[in-house]
Amino acid sequence: MPGAPAPPEAELDENLPFTDSHRADASVDEAGLHAAIATLPGPQQQALTEVYYRDRSAAETARILQIPVGTVRSRVFYGLRALRRTLAAHDAVA
Repeated sequence: MPGAPAPPEAELDENLPFTDSHRADASVDEAGLHAAIATLPGPQQQALTEVYYRDRSAAETARILQIPVGTVRSRVFYGLRALRRTLAAHDAVA
């Protein structure tokens, strides 16, 4: 739904920690991770937030965002790929 506002539960909460089942690598500080996530397109941010911060399944996320499950999986895949690249580039500069 282009142009439609994100559901409130899909907004990234800066203070929301990763769940234990999806703990980020210890070498990545959370502030840097939040900054990297902020560079992603909104739909990828939403999918990653629901799956990794709120520990929801792809099916639950699809229901909340009102999109197909395959779209959730795709957004998570491409969002993670972009995050890896962003964080790797940041590490190369640091």
